[in-house]
Amino acid sequence: MSQGYTRGSCGCQPPTVAKLLAAAKPDTLAAMPLSRILAVKLADIGDVLLTTPALRALRARYPTARLEYLTTANGAQALRDSTLVDEVLRFEKGGYDRLGDTARLAAVRRLSDFALSLRLRGYDAVVLFHHFTTRRGALKLNALLTTTAAPRRVGLDNGRGWALTERVTDAGFGALHEAEYALQLAMRLDAPPTDLALDFPISAHAHAAAESLLAPLAEGPRVALFPGSGQYSLARRWPPQAFAAVADALQERGVRVILVGRDSDQTGDVVRAMRGSPDLDLTNQGDLATLGAALARMDVVLTNDGGPMHIAAAVGTPVVSVFGPSNAEAYGPWDAGQPPQEWPPRSNAPPSMSRHTLVRLGLGCQPCFYRGHHLGAPQGCATRECLGLLPPRLALEATLHRLAQAPPIGQPTRMPYA
Repeated sequence: MSQGYTRGSCGCQPPTVAKLLAAAKPDTLAAMPLSRILAVKLADIGDVLLTTPALRALRARYPTARLEYLTTANGAQALRDSTLVDEVLRFEKGGYDRLGDTARLAAVRRLSDFALSLRLRGYDAVVLFHHFTTRRGALKLNALLTTTAAPRRVGLDNGRGWALTERVTDAGFGALHEAEYALQLAMRLDAPPTDLALDFPISAHAHAAAESLLAPLAEGPRVALFPGSGQYSLARRWPPQAFAAVADALQERGVRVILVGRDSDQTGDVVRAMRGSPDLDLTNQGDLATLGAALARMDVVLTNDGGPMHIAAAVGTPVVSVFGPSNAEAYGPWDAGQPPQEWPPRSNAPPSMSRHTLVRLGLGCQPCFYRGHHLGAPQGCATRECLGLLPPRLALEATLHRLAQAPPIGQPTRMPYA
Protein backbone atom coordinates (compact mmCIF):
# COMPACT_ATOMS: atom_id res chain seq x y z
CA MET A 1 0.00 0.00 0.00
CA SER A 2 1.63 3.27 -1.02
CA GLN A 3 1.98 6.37 1.11
CA GLY A 4 -0.52 8.21 -1.05
CA TYR A 5 -3.32 5.73 -0.35
CA THR A 6 -6.42 7.27 1.18
CA ARG A 7 -9.74 5.92 2.33
CA GLY A 8 -13.20 7.25 1.70
CA SER A 9 -16.28 8.03 3.70
CA CYS A 10 -19.88 7.84 2.58
CA GLY A 11 -19.95 11.51 1.64
CA CYS A 12 -23.29 12.04 3.39
CA GLN A 13 -23.93 14.46 6.24
CA PRO A 14 -24.23 12.59 9.54
CA PRO A 15 -27.38 13.28 11.52
CA THR A 16 -25.10 14.32 14.38
CA VAL A 17 -24.33 17.61 12.60
CA ALA A 18 -27.97 18.67 12.53
CA LYS A 19 -28.46 17.54 16.12
CA LEU A 20 -25.48 19.52 17.37
CA LEU A 21 -26.37 22.65 15.45
CA ALA A 22 -29.95 22.45 16.71
CA ALA A 23 -28.62 22.36 20.26
CA ALA A 24 -26.81 25.69 19.74
CA LYS A 25 -29.63 27.97 20.86
CA PRO A 26 -29.00 31.70 20.55
CA ASP A 27 -29.15 32.26 24.31
CA THR A 28 -26.22 29.87 24.81
CA LEU A 29 -23.87 31.75 22.49
CA ALA A 30 -21.78 34.69 23.63
CA ALA A 31 -20.08 37.28 21.46
CA MET A 32 -17.24 37.84 23.94
CA PRO A 33 -13.88 37.62 22.12
CA LEU A 34 -11.48 35.03 23.47
CA SER A 35 -7.73 35.39 23.21
CA ARG A 36 -6.54 32.52 25.43
CA ILE A 37 -8.37 29.21 25.93
CA LEU A 38 -7.45 26.19 28.02
CA ALA A 39 -8.87 22.75 27.17
CA VAL A 40 -8.58 20.08 29.85
CA LYS A 41 -8.65 16.30 29.49
CA LEU A 42 -6.45 14.49 31.99
CA ALA A 43 -6.73 11.08 30.39
CA ASP A 44 -5.27 8.68 27.84
CA ILE A 45 -4.62 8.85 24.11
CA GLY A 46 -8.05 7.73 22.93
CA ASP A 47 -9.89 10.11 25.27
CA VAL A 48 -7.85 13.05 23.97
CA LEU A 49 -8.41 12.06 20.33
CA LEU A 50 -12.16 12.15 20.89
CA THR A 51 -11.90 15.85 21.77
CA THR A 52 -10.16 16.81 18.51
CA PRO A 53 -13.34 17.60 16.52
CA ALA A 54 -14.19 20.09 19.30
CA LEU A 55 -10.66 21.52 19.17
CA ARG A 56 -11.04 22.00 15.41
CA ALA A 57 -14.28 23.91 15.99
CA LEU A 58 -12.61 26.15 18.58
CA ARG A 59 -9.66 26.78 16.28
CA ALA A 60 -11.97 27.73 13.41
CA ARG A 61 -14.06 30.06 15.58
CA TYR A 62 -11.07 31.72 17.29
CA PRO A 63 -8.22 31.52 14.76
CA THR A 64 -6.08 34.14 16.52
CA ALA A 65 -6.64 32.86 20.04
CA ARG A 66 -3.97 30.89 21.86
CA LEU A 67 -5.39 27.42 22.47
CA GLU A 68 -3.65 25.33 25.12
CA TYR A 69 -4.40 21.77 26.24
CA LEU A 70 -3.85 20.30 29.70
CA THR A 71 -3.48 16.52 29.78
CA THR A 72 -1.28 13.68 30.97
CA ALA A 73 2.05 12.71 29.41
CA ASN A 74 0.30 9.74 27.80
CA GLY A 75 -2.57 11.83 26.46
CA ALA A 76 -0.12 14.40 25.11
CA GLN A 77 1.12 11.87 22.56
CA ALA A 78 -2.18 12.22 20.70
CA LEU A 79 -1.46 15.91 20.08
CA ARG A 80 2.26 15.72 19.33
CA ASP A 81 1.93 16.76 15.67
CA SER A 82 -1.41 18.54 15.94
CA THR A 83 -1.87 22.05 14.57
CA LEU A 84 -5.11 22.46 16.51
CA VAL A 85 -3.35 23.53 19.72
CA ASP A 86 -0.54 25.98 20.40
CA GLU A 87 0.83 24.25 23.48
CA VAL A 88 0.30 21.03 25.40
CA LEU A 89 0.67 21.24 29.18
CA ARG A 90 1.37 18.01 31.04
CA PHE A 91 0.12 17.19 34.50
CA GLU A 92 0.41 13.75 36.06
CA LYS A 93 -2.67 13.65 38.24
CA GLY A 94 -1.87 10.09 39.31
CA GLY A 95 0.80 11.39 41.66
CA TYR A 96 -1.86 13.26 43.62
CA ASP A 97 -4.63 10.67 43.58
CA ARG A 98 -3.55 9.11 46.87
CA LEU A 99 -4.00 10.97 50.13
CA GLY A 100 -0.57 9.86 51.32
CA ASP A 101 1.02 11.68 48.39
CA THR A 102 -0.91 14.90 48.74
CA ALA A 103 0.00 15.04 52.42
CA ARG A 104 3.68 15.28 51.57
CA LEU A 105 5.06 18.80 51.63
CA ALA A 106 6.96 18.40 48.33
CA ALA A 107 3.87 17.19 46.51
CA VAL A 108 1.79 20.04 47.88
CA ARG A 109 4.44 22.54 46.85
CA ARG A 110 4.58 21.19 43.31
CA LEU A 111 0.80 21.27 43.06
CA SER A 112 0.68 24.85 44.35
CA ASP A 113 3.36 25.98 41.91
CA PHE A 114 1.49 24.38 39.04
CA ALA A 115 -1.79 25.97 40.08
CA LEU A 116 -0.13 29.38 40.27
CA SER A 117 1.36 28.93 36.80
CA LEU A 118 -2.10 28.26 35.38
CA ARG A 119 -3.54 31.37 37.02
CA LEU A 120 -0.73 33.55 35.70
CA ARG A 121 -1.43 32.47 32.12
CA GLY A 122 -4.56 34.59 32.12
CA TYR A 123 -7.10 32.35 30.41
CA ASP A 124 -10.30 33.89 29.10
CA ALA A 125 -12.05 30.51 29.05
CA VAL A 126 -11.52 26.94 30.20
CA VAL A 127 -13.24 23.98 28.54
CA LEU A 128 -13.34 20.95 30.81
CA PHE A 129 -13.79 17.74 28.79
CA HIS A 130 -14.52 15.67 31.91
CA HIS A 131 -17.55 14.30 33.68
CA PHE A 132 -17.90 15.01 37.39
CA THR A 133 -18.15 11.30 38.09
CA THR A 134 -16.88 10.67 41.63
CA ARG A 135 -17.11 13.01 44.61
CA ARG A 136 -13.37 13.12 45.02
CA GLY A 137 -12.78 13.65 41.32
CA ALA A 138 -15.40 16.41 41.25
CA LEU A 139 -13.63 18.17 44.11
CA LYS A 140 -10.32 18.12 42.22
CA LEU A 141 -11.82 19.29 38.94
CA ASN A 142 -13.71 22.13 40.60
CA ALA A 143 -10.52 23.17 42.38
CA LEU A 144 -8.68 23.18 39.05
CA LEU A 145 -11.37 25.35 37.44
CA THR A 146 -11.31 27.80 40.32
CA THR A 147 -7.52 27.97 40.27
CA THR A 148 -7.44 29.20 36.66
CA ALA A 149 -9.55 32.26 37.58
CA ALA A 150 -10.92 32.19 34.01
CA PRO A 151 -14.11 34.25 33.69
CA ARG A 152 -15.70 31.55 31.52
CA ARG A 153 -15.51 27.95 32.73
CA VAL A 154 -17.47 25.53 30.56
CA GLY A 155 -18.18 21.89 31.35
CA LEU A 156 -20.63 19.02 31.65
CA ASP A 157 -22.76 19.32 34.76
CA ASN A 158 -24.60 16.59 36.63
CA GLY A 159 -25.10 18.72 39.73
CA ARG A 160 -21.49 18.57 40.94
CA GLY A 161 -19.91 21.23 38.76
CA TRP A 162 -20.24 24.13 41.17
CA ALA A 163 -17.14 25.90 39.75
CA LEU A 164 -18.59 26.05 36.24
CA THR A 165 -19.89 29.36 34.95
CA GLU A 166 -21.53 27.82 31.87
CA ARG A 167 -23.02 24.36 31.81
CA VAL A 168 -23.94 21.68 29.30
CA THR A 169 -26.30 19.08 30.70
CA ASP A 170 -24.59 15.78 31.43
CA ALA A 171 -27.17 13.14 30.58
CA GLY A 172 -24.81 10.34 31.57
CA PHE A 173 -22.25 8.14 29.86
CA GLY A 174 -23.55 6.86 26.55
CA ALA A 175 -26.46 9.28 26.26
CA LEU A 176 -24.13 10.95 23.77
CA HIS A 177 -20.81 9.78 22.42
CA GLU A 178 -17.88 11.44 24.19
CA ALA A 179 -16.96 13.21 20.94
CA GLU A 180 -20.49 14.66 20.81
CA TYR A 181 -20.30 15.86 24.40
CA ALA A 182 -17.00 17.58 23.56
CA LEU A 183 -18.58 19.26 20.53
CA GLN A 184 -21.45 20.55 22.66
CA LEU A 185 -18.93 22.14 25.02
CA ALA A 186 -17.22 23.87 22.10
CA MET A 187 -20.60 25.12 20.93
CA ARG A 188 -21.18 26.63 24.35
CA LEU A 189 -18.29 28.92 23.41
CA ASP A 190 -19.94 29.80 20.09
CA ALA A 191 -17.80 27.29 18.15
CA PRO A 192 -20.09 25.15 15.95
CA PRO A 193 -18.72 21.95 14.39
CA THR A 194 -16.83 22.29 11.14
CA ASP A 195 -15.50 18.77 10.52
CA LEU A 196 -16.47 15.84 12.73
CA ALA A 197 -13.47 13.64 11.89
CA LEU A 198 -10.85 12.86 14.52
CA ASP A 199 -7.48 14.56 14.05
CA PHE A 200 -4.26 12.56 14.10
CA PRO A 201 -1.76 14.06 11.63
CA ILE A 202 1.21 11.89 10.67
CA SER A 203 4.59 13.21 9.61
CA ALA A 204 6.49 12.15 6.50
CA HIS A 205 9.06 10.56 8.79
CA ALA A 206 6.39 8.36 10.41
CA HIS A 207 5.05 7.36 7.00
CA ALA A 208 8.53 6.32 5.89
CA ALA A 209 9.07 4.36 9.10
CA ALA A 210 5.78 2.51 8.62
CA GLU A 211 6.61 1.68 5.01
CA SER A 212 9.89 0.20 6.18
CA LEU A 213 8.24 -1.89 8.90
CA LEU A 214 5.61 -3.25 6.51
CA ALA A 215 8.02 -3.95 3.66
CA PRO A 216 8.34 -7.71 4.45
CA LEU A 217 4.58 -8.27 3.96
CA ALA A 218 3.47 -10.24 0.94
CA GLU A 219 0.58 -9.06 -1.22
CA GLY A 220 -2.92 -9.59 0.09
CA PRO A 221 -5.51 -8.00 2.36
CA ARG A 222 -4.11 -6.79 5.68
CA VAL A 223 -5.72 -7.01 9.08
CA ALA A 224 -4.02 -5.60 12.17
CA LEU A 225 -4.84 -7.09 15.58
CA PHE A 226 -4.55 -5.10 18.80
CA PRO A 227 -5.28 -7.44 21.75
CA GLY A 228 -4.45 -4.95 24.52
CA SER A 229 -6.09 -1.99 26.21
CA GLY A 230 -5.15 0.88 28.47
CA GLN A 231 -3.76 -0.12 31.85
CA TYR A 232 -6.64 1.54 33.70
CA SER A 233 -9.01 -1.29 32.81
CA LEU A 234 -7.57 -4.63 31.75
CA ALA A 235 -11.09 -6.03 31.96
CA ARG A 236 -11.70 -4.70 28.43
CA ARG A 237 -9.44 -7.36 26.94
CA TRP A 238 -10.90 -10.22 24.95
CA PRO A 239 -8.90 -13.41 25.69
CA PRO A 240 -5.71 -13.75 23.60
CA GLN A 241 -6.83 -17.25 22.59
CA ALA A 242 -9.85 -15.69 20.88
CA PHE A 243 -7.65 -13.26 18.93
CA ALA A 244 -5.41 -16.20 17.97
CA ALA A 245 -8.38 -18.19 16.66
CA VAL A 246 -9.45 -15.27 14.47
CA ALA A 247 -5.86 -14.79 13.26
CA ASP A 248 -5.60 -18.45 12.26
CA ALA A 249 -8.92 -18.34 10.42
CA LEU A 250 -7.96 -15.16 8.57
CA GLN A 251 -4.65 -16.65 7.43
CA GLU A 252 -6.46 -19.71 6.12
CA ARG A 253 -8.35 -17.29 3.86
CA GLY A 254 -5.21 -15.59 2.56
CA VAL A 255 -5.39 -12.54 4.81
CA ARG A 256 -2.12 -11.07 6.14
CA VAL A 257 -2.24 -10.79 9.94
CA ILE A 258 -0.20 -8.08 11.67
CA LEU A 259 0.09 -7.81 15.46
CA VAL A 260 0.47 -4.36 17.01
CA GLY A 261 0.97 -3.20 20.57
CA ARG A 262 3.48 -3.51 23.38
CA ASP A 263 4.57 -6.45 25.50
CA SER A 264 1.95 -5.38 28.06
CA ASP A 265 -0.81 -5.79 25.44
CA GLN A 266 -0.69 -9.63 25.54
CA THR A 267 0.64 -9.86 21.97
CA GLY A 268 3.00 -12.62 23.07
CA ASP A 269 0.06 -14.65 24.39
CA VAL A 270 -1.65 -14.33 21.01
CA VAL A 271 1.47 -15.56 19.19
CA ARG A 272 1.81 -18.55 21.51
CA ALA A 273 -1.87 -19.47 21.04
CA MET A 274 -1.75 -19.35 17.24
CA ARG A 275 -1.26 -22.51 15.24
CA GLY A 276 1.29 -20.73 13.10
CA SER A 277 2.76 -17.23 13.33
CA PRO A 278 1.52 -13.77 12.42
CA ASP A 279 2.66 -12.52 9.04
CA LEU A 280 4.25 -9.61 10.87
CA ASP A 281 4.71 -8.92 14.58
CA LEU A 282 5.13 -5.20 15.25
CA THR A 283 5.17 -5.54 19.03
CA ASN A 284 7.26 -2.69 20.50
CA GLN A 285 8.03 -1.38 16.99
CA GLY A 286 7.96 2.38 16.41
CA ASP A 287 6.33 5.28 18.21
CA LEU A 288 2.68 6.31 18.24
CA ALA A 289 2.88 8.24 14.97
CA THR A 290 4.48 5.23 13.25
CA LEU A 291 1.69 3.04 14.60
CA GLY A 292 -0.84 5.46 13.13
CA ALA A 293 0.90 5.37 9.76
CA ALA A 294 0.97 1.57 9.86
CA LEU A 295 -2.73 1.35 10.76
CA ALA A 296 -3.52 3.70 7.87
CA ARG A 297 -2.05 1.02 5.59
CA MET A 298 -4.33 -1.74 6.90
CA ASP A 299 -7.59 -2.86 5.35
CA VAL A 300 -9.19 -3.55 8.75
CA VAL A 301 -8.11 -3.27 12.37
CA LEU A 302 -9.53 -5.77 14.89
CA THR A 303 -9.16 -4.37 18.38
CA ASN A 304 -10.33 -4.16 21.94
CA ASP A 305 -11.57 -0.88 23.39
CA GLY A 306 -8.32 1.10 23.57
CA GLY A 307 -6.17 3.85 22.10
CA PRO A 308 -5.25 2.08 18.81
CA MET A 309 -8.97 1.68 18.08
CA HIS A 310 -9.33 5.47 18.08
CA ILE A 311 -6.08 5.98 16.17
CA ALA A 312 -7.27 3.61 13.43
CA ALA A 313 -10.58 5.47 13.26
CA ALA A 314 -8.71 8.79 13.07
CA VAL A 315 -6.60 7.71 10.08
CA GLY A 316 -9.66 6.38 8.24
CA THR A 317 -9.15 2.62 8.53
CA PRO A 318 -12.24 0.43 9.13
CA VAL A 319 -12.36 -0.87 12.69
CA VAL A 320 -13.90 -4.01 14.13
CA SER A 321 -14.01 -3.43 17.88
CA VAL A 322 -14.81 -5.98 20.57
CA PHE A 323 -16.66 -4.49 23.56
CA GLY A 324 -17.26 -6.11 26.92
CA PRO A 325 -17.64 -4.17 30.18
CA SER A 326 -17.05 -0.68 28.77
CA ASN A 327 -19.62 1.67 27.29
CA ALA A 328 -19.66 1.43 23.49
CA GLU A 329 -22.20 4.24 23.12
CA ALA A 330 -19.77 6.55 24.92
CA TYR A 331 -16.41 5.28 23.67
CA GLY A 332 -17.03 3.23 20.53
CA PRO A 333 -15.10 3.90 17.30
CA TRP A 334 -16.05 7.37 16.03
CA ASP A 335 -16.95 7.88 12.38
CA ALA A 336 -18.07 11.52 12.19
CA GLY A 337 -21.27 10.79 14.07
CA GLN A 338 -22.29 7.65 12.19
CA PRO A 339 -23.02 4.86 14.72
CA PRO A 340 -21.04 1.68 14.03
CA GLN A 341 -22.69 -1.37 12.56
CA GLU A 342 -23.72 -3.88 15.22
CA TRP A 343 -22.48 -7.45 14.95
CA PRO A 344 -24.23 -9.78 15.01
CA PRO A 345 -26.63 -7.65 12.94
CA ARG A 346 -30.02 -6.91 14.45
CA SER A 347 -32.94 -7.79 12.21
CA ASN A 348 -34.69 -4.45 12.86
CA ALA A 349 -31.58 -2.24 12.88
CA PRO A 350 -31.44 0.61 10.32
CA PRO A 351 -28.64 0.42 7.74
CA SER A 352 -25.33 1.69 9.08
CA MET A 353 -23.31 4.15 7.02
CA SER A 354 -20.29 3.79 9.31
CA ARG A 355 -17.05 2.15 8.24
CA HIS A 356 -16.77 0.59 11.71
CA THR A 357 -18.30 -2.51 13.30
CA LEU A 358 -19.08 -3.16 16.94
CA VAL A 359 -18.93 -6.77 18.18
CA ARG A 360 -20.60 -7.52 21.51
CA LEU A 361 -23.02 -9.99 23.06
CA GLY A 362 -25.46 -7.34 24.26
CA LEU A 363 -26.01 -8.85 27.69
CA GLY A 364 -28.31 -7.06 30.10
CA CYS A 365 -25.39 -6.26 32.39
CA GLN A 366 -23.48 -4.43 29.63
CA PRO A 367 -21.99 -1.94 30.14
CA CYS A 368 -20.90 -2.15 33.76
CA PHE A 369 -18.06 0.37 33.29
CA TYR A 370 -18.97 4.07 32.84
CA ARG A 371 -22.68 3.60 33.26
CA GLY A 372 -25.12 6.45 33.77
CA HIS A 373 -23.41 9.08 35.92
CA HIS A 374 -21.23 6.55 37.71
CA LEU A 375 -17.85 4.97 37.21
CA GLY A 376 -19.28 1.50 37.71
CA ALA A 377 -16.88 -1.45 37.70
CA PRO A 378 -13.66 -0.69 35.76
CA GLN A 379 -12.46 -4.25 36.29
CA GLY A 380 -15.77 -5.82 35.40
CA CYS A 381 -17.26 -8.74 37.27
CA ALA A 382 -15.42 -11.87 38.37
CA THR A 383 -16.61 -14.01 35.44
CA ARG A 384 -16.84 -11.43 32.61
CA GLU A 385 -19.23 -13.47 30.49
CA CYS A 386 -19.54 -10.50 28.13
CA LEU A 387 -16.07 -11.31 26.78
CA GLY A 388 -15.49 -14.89 27.86
CA LEU A 389 -18.61 -16.13 26.08
CA LEU A 390 -18.10 -14.03 22.94
CA PRO A 391 -17.12 -16.59 20.26
CA PRO A 392 -14.25 -15.89 17.81
CA ARG A 393 -16.71 -16.71 15.02
CA LEU A 394 -18.50 -13.38 15.52
CA ALA A 395 -15.35 -11.27 15.25
CA LEU A 396 -14.21 -13.31 12.25
CA GLU A 397 -17.54 -12.78 10.47
CA ALA A 398 -17.47 -9.05 11.21
CA THR A 399 -13.88 -8.73 9.98
CA LEU A 400 -14.55 -10.63 6.75
CA HIS A 401 -17.68 -8.56 6.17
CA ARG A 402 -15.71 -5.36 6.68
CA LEU A 403 -12.93 -6.58 4.39
CA ALA A 404 -15.48 -7.15 1.63
CA GLN A 405 -16.59 -3.52 2.00
CA ALA A 406 -13.09 -1.97 2.11
CA PRO A 407 -12.57 0.66 -0.61
CA PRO A 408 -10.29 -0.52 -3.41
CA ILE A 409 -6.73 0.75 -3.33
CA GLY A 410 -6.20 3.59 -5.77
CA GLN A 411 -9.72 5.05 -5.43
CA PRO A 412 -9.31 7.71 -2.73
CA THR A 413 -12.28 9.81 -1.72
CA ARG A 414 -11.04 11.33 1.52
CA MET A 415 -7.61 12.33 2.82
CA PRO A 416 -7.41 11.23 6.47
CA TYR A 417 -3.78 12.25 6.90
CA ALA A 418 -1.38 14.75 5.43
